[in-house]
Formats: sequence, structure tokens, C-alpha cells
Amino acid sequence: MLLTEKQLRNTIRKLILENQEHYEKLAILITSGDFESINQAIDLADTLGYLELIDSDVRDLKFENRKIFIFSLRVTEEFKNVMLAHPAPPDISFQWDDRFEYLTIQGLI
Repeated sequence: MLLTEKQLRNTIRKLILENQEHYEKLAILITSGDFESINQAIDLADTLGYLELIDSDVRDLKFENRKIFIFSLRVTEEFKNVMLAHPAPPDISFQWDDRFEYLTIQGLI
């Protein structure tokens, strides 16, 4: 089946809009402040090819009854822009490293 130029354009637009919706939903989960939601969203985004998980770690804080989590991610430019547009909750920070082009997410649980 051959597509006309108009059909091809419409298909591409539809795919771009679907990606944008996925980016938004995943960004909301990642900025939720809930560790399990963040972990699941990162796993799903990795599966969809929006990011690559470089490293993750969860550590106990010595003098508090809390833990710190750290995710290092290589993200697509589009997903990075959506992520950085969402405000992070107080216990979570997002740091973009221009030199190595990765995003670090860290927070307390």
C-alpha cells in the first residue's frame, strides 16, 4: 500500500503528538516525588527509547531514617525539554550536565 504525501504527513504528525503525550505523562510521574512512580516511569521511558539508564543507586543516610536515590540518565533532547519544564518537588533535584549530556535525578525517600 502506497501512502500519499498528505497521508504520510498526517501519520507523522499523529506519531509526534503521541510521543508528546507520553513525554508529558512520564514527566509527571518522574516529578511526582514518589520513588516507585519515578522508578517505573524511568523503566518505561527506557523501554520506549526516550532515555537510557546509565546508573541508579539507593543509599541509606547515616544519621537519618531515610534513603537517597540517584538516577543518571541519557535522554533525548525532546524528553529533556519536557522534563526540565516540570517543577521538581522539594525533595528531588534535576541536574543537567552539558559536558556529558546526561540528566541526574536525586531525591529522598
